[in-house]
Amino acid sequence: EALFSFGDVENIYLHENFVSVTLDCPESWELMGDAVKKTIEEHLTFYDTPDAEETGEKVSILEELKKIDYSQLSDPEKVAVVDALLEETVRPSLAQDGGGLEVIEARDNIVRIRYQGACGSCPSSVTGTLRAIENILSKSLEMEIRVFPN
Repeated sequence: EALFSFGDVENIYLHENFVSVTLDCPESWELMGDAVKKTIEEHLTFYDTPDAEETGEKVSILEELKKIDYSQLSDPEKVAVVDALLEETVRPSLAQDGGGLEVIEARDNIVRIRYQGACGSCPSSVTGTLRAIENILSKSLEMEIRVFPN
């Protein structure tokens, strides 16, 4: 809310370890950059995250992937597998550019995603990035996967 009060803020994307702010006019960063950064620092709460050993986290679904027949999974299980794959392969790159994606649906060999942050307005999100996601999922799941933006 505090960021939108600047007036020039078009979009805010908050993920696990970063915040992406899009201004209406990129030239505004020269004037507003420090104020935006200060506002984020003042309003964002930072948390320490425990180690996996401390929380007793279960084994990653990706470690079990070789034993899984993707085509036999339920739709919610497919979403979990696709989400885990994208978390390790695609999301780090998208995050570097201030974006991300959400897995909306996985049914049969169709995956629907929603781009977030800077990715939503990037032209390559519906071409190159989308094809790269399809290739990663198809190779990892050993079947042809089609990905569509929502």
